[in-house]
Amino acid sequence: MTGKTGFRQQILKYGSLVRVVEPKWLEEEIKEELRKRFENY
Repeated sequence: MTGKTGFRQQILKYGSLVRVVEPKWLEEEIKEELRKRFENY
């Protein structure tokens, strides 16, 4: 994967070991992705 999607996947694979604080748009995208994943369970 490359670009924005690949970068997001790299962040998400570390789970609770990483915290996005900036840029704000990326923090919001990660939060939304995690919220969607959580709703599946």
